[in-house]
Amino acid sequence: MTPSDFELLEAAPELDIVALDRALFEKAGNEPIVPHRNQYQAIIWIKEGSGTHLIDDDLISVEPTTFMLVPRGQIRAFNPGKETAGMAIRFSDNFPQLLGLS
Repeated sequence: MTPSDFELLEAAPELDIVALDRALFEKAGNEPIVPHRNQYQAIIWIKEGSGTHLIDDDLISVEPTTFMLVPRGQIRAFNPGKETAGMAIRFSDNFPQLLGLS
């Protein structure tokens, strides 16, 4: 598939913090997340566990203390292991302006 085969998913939050834990993954049906594009930037921190994160053409192994920066629009798919936990901070392109940082 090419980047144009993937649609942008989810509206960009100004700022959203999401716990990555077993409850979230079970809510998603414990299925691997299909490749997609998001309309927001993300900082992802893996506290414990393992898994893989496909970002564009790079398959990244994740383990405890992994940090990932995912720019808006990249093709991505996160596949957590059973005990994976961490946090994701999602924010819009406008967020730094709201803080007066631009």
